Amino acid sequence: MEQEEKISFINKFRISIFKLENYGLFLIEKLWTSFKYLILLVFLVSIIMSLLLTYDRYNKIQRAYNYINNELPDFTYSDGKLSFENYVEGYDERYNFKIIIDTKDLDEKKINEYKNKIFGDDTGILVLNDRIVYLTGLTESSILYKDINFKIYDKESLINQINTIGLYSILVSMIISDFISFVIYNMLFTLMAVLVVASVGYMASFICKIKIRYSSVTTLAIYSLTLSIVLKGIYEVVNVYTGFVIRNFDKMYLFIAFIYIIASMFMIKSDLVKQNLELQKILEVQKNVKEEEQQEEQEDDNKEDEEKDKKPENNEDDNSEKPNVDNREPDGSEI
Repeated sequence: MEQEEKISFINKFRISIFKLENYGLFLIEKLWTSFKYLILLVFLVSIIMSLLLTYDRYNKIQRAYNYINNELPDFTYSDGKLSFENYVEGYDERYNFKIIIDTKDLDEKKINEYKNKIFGDDTGILVLNDRIVYLTGLTESSILYKDINFKIYDKESLINQINTIGLYSILVSMIISDFISFVIYNMLFTLMAVLVVASVGYMASFICKIKIRYSSVTTLAIYSLTLSIVLKGIYEVVNVYTGFVIRNFDKMYLFIAFIYIIASMFMIKSDLVKQNLELQKILEVQKNVKEEEQQEEQEDDNKEDEEKDKKPENNEDDNSEKPNVDNREPDGSEI
């Protein structure tokens, strides 16, 4: 079993986006390790998004404060009812934001007319005698004055209340709330995307004829979503600052991840083919070396046999060349 290779977050991020050919490194990684990478990535993107979006909201709050302080007419508030002397309508071209104030007793037809007028400019608030309505896109939310614990009686008390709370306190609370909401939303959205991308990756493994565990495919799906997560964060910030909209962005978000995981499967298949070819070459070389060794051993054995065959003949020749020596003892007859 291969040991998991420790790769830093920065290197994983770089490989995930720019080094598809190295996705094979993630196959031996534990699933929990890849999930830790995903959590950290979503965490960092959420921090950046919350800071940038909060800065934009802070600018809006600052402009709203200046409007209240310098341009908003005086009003009175008592027993959950707000009263302005005149009808007020304002528009901020920079943020496409409209405010309409009408605290008379209005019927639903007139209220809907005001809402449609604000929806035409994308975002705004409608101030009525009993509630304030915030409208953006095609959604709306309202707050009843009696549910607000602020002690506000007129314009001066409203400005004092804002100064008491402080714009920086509002900013900090917005950063915290935005960060928490971004983390929860992005994490849930990303986890669902992981399951979808992993399913596509598993089908791609069958097409490539690669035997791979679903947990390993899930790991690849997590890293395949890296670029999509970053682009989603950038898009949402750009959308807030400029109003730029890309239709069906969520589909494109998944499509990018599909391309990454399918391409990684083909890369892994290519690597496996190369490894098999290299293995075959190594086996062929080993076979040739073994045959050469066997041939050399055979030649050595043949030489030894030849030397053994030649040795007895040499002994006979040596004996024939030796002079005859008479070893008999003299008996006195020889002089």
